[in-house]
Amino acid sequence: MPLGHIMRLDLERIALEYVVPCLHDIGFCYLDNFLGEVVGDCVLERVKRMHRDGELADGQLAGPSRGIAKRHLRGDQIKWIGGTEEGCEAINFLLTLIDRLVMYCGSRLGKYYVKERSKELLGSPGSPCSKETGDRGCHETTLLTPPCWTLSDGHRRSKSFVVALHAWQVFAENQNGWFSLPHDGVFLGQQSLSISGLRCRGEEQVLAMVACYPGNGTGYVRHVDNPNGDGRCITCIYYLNKNWDSKLHGGILRIFPEGKSYVADVEPIFDRLLFFWSDRRNPHEVQPSYATRYAMTVWYFDAEERAEAKKKFRSLTDTRKREAPVNED
Repeated sequence: MPLGHIMRLDLERIALEYVVPCLHDIGFCYLDNFLGEVVGDCVLERVKRMHRDGELADGQLAGPSRGIAKRHLRGDQIKWIGGTEEGCEAINFLLTLIDRLVMYCGSRLGKYYVKERSKELLGSPGSPCSKETGDRGCHETTLLTPPCWTLSDGHRRSKSFVVALHAWQVFAENQNGWFSLPHDGVFLGQQSLSISGLRCRGEEQVLAMVACYPGNGTGYVRHVDNPNGDGRCITCIYYLNKNWDSKLHGGILRIFPEGKSYVADVEPIFDRLLFFWSDRRNPHEVQPSYATRYAMTVWYFDAEERAEAKKKFRSLTDTRKREAPVNED
């Protein structure tokens, strides 16, 4: 069965027995072999094509430098996508599985209640850390190996994945956005998943960020994704780098857990899915990359914090409009 590996993924069990406990205990974790080689290859080839076709633009900073590209601080090139663009079927499928996994975490994340993936961000993905943020210095020497759940892959899958995926999407369109993943008697049963329900709210497109570090020694300085309560609570990063050797290629994502005496290094290897809290609990950096490094990031919002952030953002925007000088002819 071409998709046997994916169909055997008990996403609810992984969420409740692994992701949720790890987030509560240490604040991060990752899954290896999430999609399997053939499906992951489809995602990788689409991302490579975006890069080749010049679709990526320099990443920009938030905070005082918002909207400014400073490659010595942040050296990636990015593109925001919804997964519904032409040729992005495999990416759409990946995002759907991540959506489902995170939604199983649901209301089990302490103060957070996750209802949806990120749409349009109120700022850029992260703000560089400074003394004013209260973040610790970089003096840690102890290295923690993050917990990992490796998903077994007993099959070499064929290109029939693409045929199956297109068939599901056609069926989904005919069913007003609802479909059930094929059931092989292991986990999905008759549960259904809404494609459109998690991807779009009104006129807002639900976004993921494709990122490439071009291998010229650039990285991303230590920063916090959500330092000021914009609603993002979980950061998910899917890595796409085959034969990655961090001793040669660098590119490690280093997490500096708040209040801990250790750091955690995550290698950006192919088909790895990383989870961590988006707020000040997890300052992190991307170390200089000396080979082309691809990743895809999605953020998930806490409903209450997101609503409050949007309210503050609208109020600030209105204030700036009122205070803007009036041009007189």
